[in-house]
Amino acid sequence: METNLLRLIDLDKVDILLEGFNKSTGFVTAILDLKGNIYSKSGWRQICTEFHRINPETSKRCTISDTELAGKIADGEKYHFYKCLNGLVDVAVPIIINGQHIANLFSGQFFLEKPDYLFFKNQAAKYGFDENRYMEALEKVPVVSKEKVLVAMDFLQNMTQLISEMTFQKLEQTELNKALKESEERLKSIFNNLQDAFFQADLKGNFTLISPSAASMYGYLSTEEMIGMPAISLYADHTVRDSLLKELSAKEGVVKDFITLAKRKDNSTFWVSMNVRYLYNNGKIIGTEGVVRDITERKKSEEELLKSNENLAITLNSIGDAVISTDINGLIVQMNPIAEQLCGWRLADALFKPLSEVFKIINAQTRQPVIDPVKKVLKKGEIVGLANHTVLISRYGNEYQISDSAAPIKNKNNEITGVVLVFSDISDKYAAELALKESEERYKALHNASFGGITIHDKGKIIECNQGLSEITGYSYEELIGMDGLLLISSDTRDLVLNNILAGYEKPYEALGLRKNGEIFPLRLEARNVPYKGKVVRTVEFRDITETKQSELQIKRKSEEVEFQNQRLESLLEISQYQTNSVQELLDFALNEAIVLTNSKIGYIYFY
Repeated sequence: METNLLRLIDLDKVDILLEGFNKSTGFVTAILDLKGNIYSKSGWRQICTEFHRINPETSKRCTISDTELAGKIADGEKYHFYKCLNGLVDVAVPIIINGQHIANLFSGQFFLEKPDYLFFKNQAAKYGFDENRYMEALEKVPVVSKEKVLVAMDFLQNMTQLISEMTFQKLEQTELNKALKESEERLKSIFNNLQDAFFQADLKGNFTLISPSAASMYGYLSTEEMIGMPAISLYADHTVRDSLLKELSAKEGVVKDFITLAKRKDNSTFWVSMNVRYLYNNGKIIGTEGVVRDITERKKSEEELLKSNENLAITLNSIGDAVISTDINGLIVQMNPIAEQLCGWRLADALFKPLSEVFKIINAQTRQPVIDPVKKVLKKGEIVGLANHTVLISRYGNEYQISDSAAPIKNKNNEITGVVLVFSDISDKYAAELALKESEERYKALHNASFGGITIHDKGKIIECNQGLSEITGYSYEELIGMDGLLLISSDTRDLVLNNILAGYEKPYEALGLRKNGEIFPLRLEARNVPYKGKVVRTVEFRDITETKQSELQIKRKSEEVEFQNQRLESLLEISQYQTNSVQELLDFALNEAIVLTNSKIGYIYFY
């Protein structure tokens, strides 16, 4: 950095100044860096140039004087007087640029009083100088009063200040130029590597600047080929440009997402989205500039989605449950009439709204059990059962108890494109269940349950269980009573279950069970803290979901049977209209056919 800063000093101009100073005052000068390298000098004395600086020994003493002695400048000292090792008086003025001491401006090679001739005669003898010539050179060294020297040093100190300021300005300019060059190179690199097309056009609509991506997008060999071209030539419909200009005027010079059909050099067309704005200079409109993005694939997807929605609407309207489907972003794209009735939203009002907005009407305690699993479906493609007995408050305040589930919508490439949510109004059923639960003892309900295993825990110990738990785990009733319930859980998920117990978690979740014979199997757990015989205990439902997991795999394998299954569904509906005499016959027919609607467009929808 020190050397670089010295190179910024305009030494040619400095030499002229120092030469003039020498001729007008008789003071010799020099600029040396902190290592003793000479960058400028004027009017040096004969005794230095022909003797001290020539002889190797005395030259070393000169270097020591120029560096070590000159460097002993006290804090706040403007300049430093010292006697060089060869006997002459020098003065060093520091040159400081941007807070960095990089060099010294020297003046000297004089005496402040009559010299000691004996010292110099001895020096001539010691270093082999011609005494007569050496003493003649000594006589040419002036004796100057310190007052005169101080006046000269003030001038030189001001000169160093001027040199520092000029050099600092040059340094700033150099750094600015470097930063500007780097910025221009970055901008050029970004410009040349843009994916979207960028353009600028004059008031006549002719291109003045085109990015390489624009030439590629529109099928031209180079940007030069497009410079000067009228922008209107790239529109499939030339009247579109007039519409764009009208929008620019109406929207204060900025138009975003202007969609139109564009034309390539070979006259093929493609869809683009444009962001365009006026280009100004000193407040005056001089043209336009903008960014163009090829959205052909997006338009194809939108068309496919619309077509899919038409087919979907036909199917959904024939289903007895409420159905809502979304795109990959969770935006609603379809609702059947039953969903509209329950939610209080018309499809026209809910279209492209986030599912979370429509389900804001669900109370705070049950909203997340619906929204979060839907996010899981979109992310992982899993079929999930959502919160049973969720309270749905419709848009108009009506309350319903619902049971719901969600499944992914997949395209022909097995890619997730959305989610389908199916839910049923079970208000009457739920009310009946509550009445039943209130009228029956929990112990009786536990043992009469025909589904899964049920336990009652007290501080982790099983104090009661049903036969289903024995069938699932392989332990006898006697072995289970008094057992630590965590021993029925595989060590892989034991921490999860323990944490849920400690947290009082009361929502269904999955873990891995452990049978008596050491077999590990997938398990669905749901727990509640309930009163039992005068104290609060924890009931847990254990459900072996091995078949469910296998069914999910089977459902996935049937994803390519979409069209066939839709046709079977339509046939079923047709037959049900003309060939069945009762609801029971329709149900028997459906059970015999074992129809499960699987549609890669809408995911998986189950009839209940």
